[in-house]
Amino acid sequence: MEVPRGGLSWVSAPATTERIRAIATGQVPLTHDGIDQLPESTGREHLRDLLVAHRVLPDRDRTLAAYERWATNRLAAIDEPAERRLIAAYLRWHHQPRLEGHAQRGELTENRYELARSQTNIAVRFLAWLRARGTDLTGCTQADIDAWFANGPSTRTHARSFLNWAMRTRRCPTRQLPLERQGTPRPMPEPDRLALLARLLDDDTIDLAYRVAGCLVLLYALPSSRISRLRLTDLHATGDGLMLQLGDPVPIPPPLDELITELAENRRTTGAGPDTDWLFPSRRAGQAIEGEQLAEALNRLGINRAARTAALNALLADVPAPVLAKTLDRRPWRVALRAQTLGTDWARYAALKARS
Repeated sequence: MEVPRGGLSWVSAPATTERIRAIATGQVPLTHDGIDQLPESTGREHLRDLLVAHRVLPDRDRTLAAYERWATNRLAAIDEPAERRLIAAYLRWHHQPRLEGHAQRGELTENRYELARSQTNIAVRFLAWLRARGTDLTGCTQADIDAWFANGPSTRTHARSFLNWAMRTRRCPTRQLPLERQGTPRPMPEPDRLALLARLLDDDTIDLAYRVAGCLVLLYALPSSRISRLRLTDLHATGDGLMLQLGDPVPIPPPLDELITELAENRRTTGAGPDTDWLFPSRRAGQAIEGEQLAEALNRLGINRAARTAALNALLADVPAPVLAKTLDRRPWRVALRAQTLGTDWARYAALKARS
């Protein structure tokens, strides 16, 4: 460890001693299920991270495991058998495959987990609300749907997920749901984006990791969740300079290439030691920084959704949407939608370039 005293202090803490003694004596099996028997705390998860990082325990996605524990407890709290079966099917066939897919790609974030929880909790309340009206999911009318969305808190909109799933699987009659309202992103003014980029490139009083991450937002419109998952293996030194592997290799201009090289050589190591290959490691053993944590830090620097939208606008002024989506590994429909809003689609691309 970079600071051995910190490690020794952790090991000698009473709570840590109790956990390690329980494992060493066999009171708690040295498995993930065994670790789950210990009182839930950040200390327990830190110990688990260390055991995984040093290959004492097999790797598993902690967010997915937390979701599975939560789902079991949530189902147990539903008293009505028919409603419990509905929610169990919703969890098993809707949320579980999606979250497992995100976990396999290394994209399962706390936000996605929280969204699944919120949508499930609202589904439970919706079923109870129908029961109080003297009906159930199979008998709900358009008037019931309209009344649900017209009254109550805005969180009721989370029921859209459950209702769409129920209609798709024929557990509910086809009904009209209110349109989902999405605000049009407002970009940061271009002079402000360039000024912020210049500050990150020059101001060495800002944490180096946040300088690099901020530049990746301002230049490539990358979301924090994507930046947080970058590894050293995504960097490639070529005869033409440093390249960053996204969808395709993307050139890194100077002086950002120097900042990234410096970061790669001087990352803060974790409990897993200096061999971790995360470009943005967290303090948790073997883990990358959470995308939400990185986003909060960047927001404090003024790098927010408006800045990312401005960066995407700047890229779309020079690169066709399909090419940009492939290069940056972005969802094509999202990039195409933004290009359509800006009027920089394929049909106008040649004319725009001719005028520039």
